[in-house]
Amino acid sequence: MELNLKLREKDRIVKEIIEKYKRAQLNILFLDQHYNYYPETNLFKIRDTSIPYNIGESSMLAQMQKKQNLEAYVLVVEQIHSCLSEDTLDFIKHQYLNFYDSHWWENKYSRSSYYRMKNAALNEYIMIALQFYSLKDLCKIVENPRIASRKWN
Repeated sequence: MELNLKLREKDRIVKEIIEKYKRAQLNILFLDQHYNYYPETNLFKIRDTSIPYNIGESSMLAQMQKKQNLEAYVLVVEQIHSCLSEDTLDFIKHQYLNFYDSHWWENKYSRSSYYRMKNAALNEYIMIALQFYSLKDLCKIVENPRIASRKWN
């Protein structure tokens, strides 16, 4: 399957996947630290009859479902990373995951080598992502109808 996308579009797809991956990891950490999934019992609390009990239960279930969805997304992205070649994974880590210096590549590569490597790495990343997601799901992650309307051969 050949991708008929410009480099910017590929870059945007991978950036969105990685940004959502980072946000999901932070949200999981937040949910682990701030939500107690085991209800506490307080014998001295007087029951308020105006509030039904199932409101707290539905809130807890919604948080648990949210956490499960986030964990599933993180797992899929980590599986994508485990399928990448070593060079591609190194590029993705430098360019997107541990983005501290936008010119990290200048000491290692020429400009043409960098863009050639970037294009190959993004192609590999998207091809592996397409094994885990459908094209429709990838476009939802990116939320760009222009990319979604393009033809993929």
